[in-house]
Amino acid sequence: MSGIENNSDSDPVVAQIKDYINEHYNEKLDLTDIAQEFGFNYHYISSYFNQHISEGFSGYLNTVRIEKSCDLLAETKMSISDISAAVGYSDHGYFCRIFRKLMGQTPSQYRHRKNSGGQRNEK
Repeated sequence: MSGIENNSDSDPVVAQIKDYINEHYNEKLDLTDIAQEFGFNYHYISSYFNQHISEGFSGYLNTVRIEKSCDLLAETKMSISDISAAVGYSDHGYFCRIFRKLMGQTPSQYRHRKNSGGQRNEK
């Protein structure tokens, strides 16, 4: 599921932003929060992030959240609704749509394949 990075590895600001997102992914988080946290203008940080991360802020946040949800699906018996909330989605339906878009299968299918030992090609 990786492949979203452009030239972010060498940029310390992008690395700090990515660390912040990885620590706060499960909270209500938007680009305004990031801009305030790092003392940037909203439009500047949006452009800056897009230059360094090919999927942009929303795409990166969704990728982090879906990766975390995959861990929970494979390692816990939490309901899918609880997992969607635990990784920061307030809308369960939206979580399922994003999961399917990024993973090529529903959260239920992912859990079943992980628990049965059969692994489908993940994106």
